[in-house]
Amino acid sequence: MTGLFLAIEPNISRPGAVAVTRDICAQLNKLNVSFAFAERNRSVCDGLGGSFLPDEELYASCNIVIAVGGDGSIIHYAKNAAQHRLPVLGINAGNVAFMAGLEADELSLLGALLAGNYFIDARMMLQADIIKDGEVLFSDCCLNDAVFARGAEINLAEIDVACDGLPVKHYRSDGIILATPTGSTAYSFAAGGPVVEPTLESMILTPISPYSMSSRSIIFSSSCVLQVSSANRERPLFLSADGGSAVKIPDGGMALVRKCGYYANFIRIKKDRFWHVLDNKMGK
Repeated sequence: MTGLFLAIEPNISRPGAVAVTRDICAQLNKLNVSFAFAERNRSVCDGLGGSFLPDEELYASCNIVIAVGGDGSIIHYAKNAAQHRLPVLGINAGNVAFMAGLEADELSLLGALLAGNYFIDARMMLQADIIKDGEVLFSDCCLNDAVFARGAEINLAEIDVACDGLPVKHYRSDGIILATPTGSTAYSFAAGGPVVEPTLESMILTPISPYSMSSRSIIFSSSCVLQVSSANRERPLFLSADGGSAVKIPDGGMALVRKCGYYANFIRIKKDRFWHVLDNKMGK
């Protein structure tokens, strides 16, 4: 056996992920590499050659996390891995899976993990806090983006944004997106924002359907702290971190968004770079 111990995190709700996981396990068994699953996946992954551990013990014991699924799954498990300072390798069991390091037909390359023949791409994340009267009511770290949007009412949101305490702009729009460079190819891109090389460190503000011809994306330094608040009490503002459940910013409250204190580290085995992946998966 080797000193390498992998945690495998499949999104078992995604069609095809279990089959890809079986193929991954078969390859790892050939390589004589130890691996484990979270106990919650025992009913699906039993018999594949791995052990089963509680979540905290799983991440405390492993060297690398393999996330199996689409971009949403990879982001979810990458955030968990980042909290434990672990690198993650995404394996595509979805459609585009822009963040996957390997496709399902490239599993023969897993031997590179054993040999240490891979690169680590450190990806900046954002910390988004909702604060009122000095109390933090909600906090999350975002690998892709923090989205501020109106509720169910079909009205424009009115949003004030400040940077380091100084006003930036008043937005009348469906909302705004504060994206990382990694998230620049996600919702921000769909809203007309720029593509930013993901190993850079910056924050990209992109308005969503703004009611202004002068509203364009702004790229801020990663050292900035952005303050977001509703400018209209009759139109509440909600925060969604990486597509999670929307959390209301209370009347008189605000959100602060800044660089997170730790990184998501992605394993890159192949020698193709960001621009190759961008062209292959989004340029056609």
